[in-house]
Amino acid sequence: MAAGVDHELWQLAVFCAAGAVGNPTGVVFPGPGLGPEDYLRLAAWLGYPDTVFLRPGPDLSHWRAHSFSPAGELSFCIQTLLAADAVIRRKWPRLIKETLSLTTPSRLATVERLPGTMPALGWVKISQAEIRVRPGGPPLHSIFRMDLKGEFPELIIDSGRSRVYRRLPHLSDLEEVWLPPDQVLAYCQDSQVHGICLFSLMGHRTMATRVFTTSLDGREDVATGGAVLGLLAYLARQDPGITRGGDFWTIHQGQGPPHRRGTLFIKELPEEQAVAVGGLTRVVAQGVLVKVEDLLEKGRR
Repeated sequence: MAAGVDHELWQLAVFCAAGAVGNPTGVVFPGPGLGPEDYLRLAAWLGYPDTVFLRPGPDLSHWRAHSFSPAGELSFCIQTLLAADAVIRRKWPRLIKETLSLTTPSRLATVERLPGTMPALGWVKISQAEIRVRPGGPPLHSIFRMDLKGEFPELIIDSGRSRVYRRLPHLSDLEEVWLPPDQVLAYCQDSQVHGICLFSLMGHRTMATRVFTTSLDGREDVATGGAVLGLLAYLARQDPGITRGGDFWTIHQGQGPPHRRGTLFIKELPEEQAVAVGGLTRVVAQGVLVKVEDLLEKGRR
C-alpha cells in the first residue's frame, strides 16, 4: 500500500427527518493501494452501521459501490446508495445526470428523483419480481415469549436479503417489543434469514417499524431501506387493495429518542412494475482518513 495516500471520507445521516436523526453512514473514496480486501476491516474500524466504498466508472454518473456493515459485506444496501448519491451530487453538481447509476455486487442500481414527490428525496427502484414472499419460519412468540396479539402470520420476504415479517395490530404492541440480540441471531440462524421486521399501521399510508438485523449482531437498526421494501408486499398478501394508489407511504422506524429513529418512504410504481424506497440525507462531516496504512497493517498481524 502506498504511504501517505489520502482516502476521502464523508459522514452522512440517511433517512433523517424532523424528530429522526437517521442512520450514520460512511462514504469513502479510497485512494490507490486500498483494495476490496481492506474494506471490511476499515468499515469495522469506522463503526458506522453501513459504509460504502466508491470507485469511478466510465463517467461521473456511473460508479462501482461496495457496501459493508461492521460484520461483513452487503450485496445490496439502499442506505449507502442514497448516501453515495448525495455526496456525488454535492461534489459535482453540474456534471451529474438526473439518474445516478451504481454497480453493486448483486445488481446495477439507480438513484433518482421521482415526479410528484419531495425534490430532495432520493429514490432507489427495485423490480417487484425481485421481491419474493413465502410462509415464515418458527412463530416469533414461541421463540421470544412475546405476547404477539392478533392473527397476522409470519412471512419471509426476500428483497435482496431475506427477513421475517410480522404485523402487529396496535402501535402500543410494537413499542413494547424487546428482543435480546443473542436470541435474534439464534432465530435468524434457525430460520435462515438476515433479520426480523415488526410493523404496525399508524394512519393513512403511514407505518411504524422495528427491525432487528444480523448485520448489527442482532441489534435493532435505526433505518433499513431493504426491510421497508417488504412491507407493501406483506400488506398486499393480506389485503391487496390496501396498497393501491399513487401516493407514497411514510415509514417511521425505531424507538426512543431521535438518534434511534429514522424516516423512510416507499412508493409503488405500477407502470414500471417496481417499488421505490426513498430517504432524505444530510451531510455531517467531510475529511480524510489518516494513518490507514498503520491501522490495516496492525490488523494483519
